[in-house]
Amino acid sequence: MLMPGLAVACSIVLLLQHRVRLFPVIALVASGLELLMSLGVLHLSFGSFPLLLVLGAALAIGGIGVYLKASAKPVVSAATIVALIGLMQLASALHLRVL
Repeated sequence: MLMPGLAVACSIVLLLQHRVRLFPVIALVASGLELLMSLGVLHLSFGSFPLLLVLGAALAIGGIGVYLKASAKPVVSAATIVALIGLMQLASALHLRVL
């Protein structure tokens, strides 16, 4: 529950501090869904397709999209955290060994 909460907090920072809103909104929606799922409030499934893969990809795309266009230190830091959490979730969903 720590990583989805951190992703939501960083996505809010991105939404408030970055001018272009598309990538921060993608990251906020994905991280919000993950947080609700980890708290047990929301239960989503796509049948046999892993939802962790979709949400991880959305977080990675949102974080990397902001990172490539950002220049302010708080935005770059928040985008890095969101992108790394998304990439870690992608690796987990694809059953890759990270460490």
